[in-house]
Amino acid sequence: MYIVEIDSQERESEAVRHLLGLPCNEDLLRALGLGPLSWIVVDAEKSRLTPTIKGDVDILGGNLDFEDWAQVENAYAEMKAEHPDWPPQLQTQLAHKKVAEAGGLVWPPQPSYVVGAEVKCAYFTDCIKAGKSSKQKHIRNQIVGLEKMGLNKFALVDVVGTRPSDAEAGAWLGALGQAQQARAAMDEILRARLPEQSAAGHLVWPVGSVAGGDEGIRGAGGLRLLRELQANPSLAANDLKTMENRKALLANIPRMLDGLPRPRYFPVIFVDCRKCRKVHYLEDPACVRNRREVA
Repeated sequence: MYIVEIDSQERESEAVRHLLGLPCNEDLLRALGLGPLSWIVVDAEKSRLTPTIKGDVDILGGNLDFEDWAQVENAYAEMKAEHPDWPPQLQTQLAHKKVAEAGGLVWPPQPSYVVGAEVKCAYFTDCIKAGKSSKQKHIRNQIVGLEKMGLNKFALVDVVGTRPSDAEAGAWLGALGQAQQARAAMDEILRARLPEQSAAGHLVWPVGSVAGGDEGIRGAGGLRLLRELQANPSLAANDLKTMENRKALLANIPRMLDGLPRPRYFPVIFVDCRKCRKVHYLEDPACVRNRREVA
C-alpha cells in the first residue's frame, strides 16, 4: 500500500518497511554507522531490552560477525583466483556471501555497536498532513529515551509520502517532482524537530510513489542526511542509569534473537510483531500481516 492510503495507526510501521527496501536500506545503514554485515529489528519492544523503559524502537540495529575470519579469508582467496578481473569490492562481497550461506555467522549476535531510530511519517497532497508539528516536545522526549537506553548512536527519520504518479502524471519524473515538493513543504517542520545541542542524527526521506508498486519498490527520491549522528553523550559521561540500561540492552539482544534460525544472508531484518506476538523474520510468510499483503 502507498503511504497516503495507510491508516494513521499503521502509517509509521508501514513507512519503516518501505524505507528498509532496496536501495534505501543501504543508505540508511551507512548513515547509522552500520554496513551490510548487520541485523535490524523493526518495532523492537523496549521492555524486552531495557525493562525500565516503555515503548518501542522503530528501527534497532547492530553489527553481525563471522565465526571464523580465516574461513572468510580463504573464501576471498578463492574468489580472487576464480575471478581475478573482478573488482576487489565484489570479490569481498561474494566471499562474505559464501561464508554466510554456509552458516558462518555468529548467532545469536554479540553486539558491540547498537543504534536506534525513531521514525515519523507525514504525507503531502497539496500541503503537509500528519506532520506532527504540534508534537515536537513528545518527539524530542522519544529521542532522549533512545539516548537513555544506552545506544551508541540514535537518530530521527522523517518520511514524507506523496500520491502515486501514473503515466499521465509523469510516472518516475512526476514522482520525483512530488518528492521535491514534499521536501520543500516539510522544511520548516524539519528545522524545528531537534534542539541544536542534540546528539541525534536527522534524516529525511521525501518519496514520490510511482503507480504499480509501493514506495519501497517503486519510489522516487533518496534518503537525505540532515545532520550527522554523534556518539551518545550519556555514555561518554558514564551516566549511571544509562550504563545500567546499556548493560541490560547488550545482554537482552542475544536473548531476543536466540530462538530464530541462523541467518544465511545479510543485512537481516526482523520484526517484533504485535500481531504474531513474537520476533520473526520481516518477510515470514506465516505472519498475519504478510498473508494480508499477499492476499
